[in-house]
Amino acid sequence: MSAVPVLATKRVVEKPWGRTDIGEFAGNLGVLSSARQPRIGEVWFEPGADKVLVKYLFTSKRLSIQVHPDDQQASRMQGARGKDECWLILEADEDAYYGIGLRRQVSAEDLKQAALDGSVVDLVDWRRARVGDFIFNPAGTVHALGPGLTVLEVQQNSDTTLRLFDYGSDRALHIDAAVAVARRTRHHHPFDTHIDFTRSQVLVDDPKFGLAFCNERVPRLPEHAQEIRLVTWKDVISLGERAVPPGAMASVSCVDQIKAKSGQRFFVVWTTGRRNAAPVV
Repeated sequence: MSAVPVLATKRVVEKPWGRTDIGEFAGNLGVLSSARQPRIGEVWFEPGADKVLVKYLFTSKRLSIQVHPDDQQASRMQGARGKDECWLILEADEDAYYGIGLRRQVSAEDLKQAALDGSVVDLVDWRRARVGDFIFNPAGTVHALGPGLTVLEVQQNSDTTLRLFDYGSDRALHIDAAVAVARRTRHHHPFDTHIDFTRSQVLVDDPKFGLAFCNERVPRLPEHAQEIRLVTWKDVISLGERAVPPGAMASVSCVDQIKAKSGQRFFVVWTTGRRNAAPVV
């Protein structure tokens, strides 16, 4: 007999760059309208002991220009886990953008000076955001999100963030540490793609985590996939005898339990113990 799916606890995180209106998704999250109108920036699915953290992000302003260390670098800095992460753009205003990597290769000294004088903004490779853009940000990638975006973010379960620049905010910067771990060049990764929303596909099969986009069905997952989770967006998806509501995450004991209707879209996330990985074609 299959285990009963367990819904993950949701954590709604207010951010100064968040949004006061996230449309129909607000009701799915249990976010009620109020006179204060909180700025919702992130919705976390509490991972418990999982190695992967799943979030929805809602932006109305520019986020800081930042970088994350890898596992070895993080353990030397503060005994924490590093962070690989990825973004899937689900909604984007016409003029929305994100930054990924640098426009050209620079020295450590030049990157530090650019962070100090603010010219790092012009050094970042800003790209126009399109719904369906998928970007994999391995540790060390300089990156930032712009306003007007709704993003699914899947990452290692870590909050180790090093800020290079934050547009005059009073939040702490970590310029020396960020420069020390940053990849000071353009960003190209074989996982990056623009997804076809009519086709189910594995987007990431990384040593840290995996992610698949699903249109009605789950694509064939790697045999090493562990701790599989169903993540819903705007549709109710059947998981065994349980209906998983929009904007939720649930444990999956067997992917055959997942039953979606025509045109319904969702995501599947997993952890993996692989030491090496290659993009899944």
